Amino acid sequence: MARGVAYVVFVIPVVFTVVFSSAVLTSALDSLDRELNMWPAASHSQTSSIIIMGLQEEYLKGGIVEFQLHIQDGTFDCGDVTVLIYNLVGDAVTEEFGQFQCIPDGPQHLVLDGFSTSVEPGSYTITTMVNDHGNQLISSAVFYIR
Repeated sequence: MARGVAYVVFVIPVVFTVVFSSAVLTSALDSLDRELNMWPAASHSQTSSIIIMGLQEEYLKGGIVEFQLHIQDGTFDCGDVTVLIYNLVGDAVTEEFGQFQCIPDGPQHLVLDGFSTSVEPGSYTITTMVNDHGNQLISSAVFYIR
C-alpha cells in the first residue's frame, strides 16, 4: 500500500513533468528562427569591423613583427586587446594582452608593440580579439617565418 502511494505521489508527477516540458520545448524549437541559448555570452562579430594592417606575409627568423589594428565599428571606443599566434598544429606560440585608450567617436587605430619572431620557421596564424563592454571583434591573418 505504501509503495503504491509513493508511486502516485512522487514518480508519476516527475514523469508527467519531464514529458510535458519536453513537448513544450520541442514545439518551441520547431518554430522558425528559434534556437536554444541557455547561457548567452557576449556578442561575437567576425565581420570586417577589425582589420589587421601592416602585417607582412613573410618575416625572417628573429625579425620583429609589427602591425596595426583598424577598428571600423564606432561602438568600440576602448577595450582590451588579445593577440594570439598559433602554429600549424594549433598550439599557441605567443599571447599578448593590452588595452587601448578610450577615444570617443570615429574609427580606432591601435599600434601594437612589435614582438620578436624567435619561433621556428613555418606558417603561423595571428588572431586578434578586441573586447569592449561584453562585445567582441575577432580577426585573423596568416604569415610565414623563414
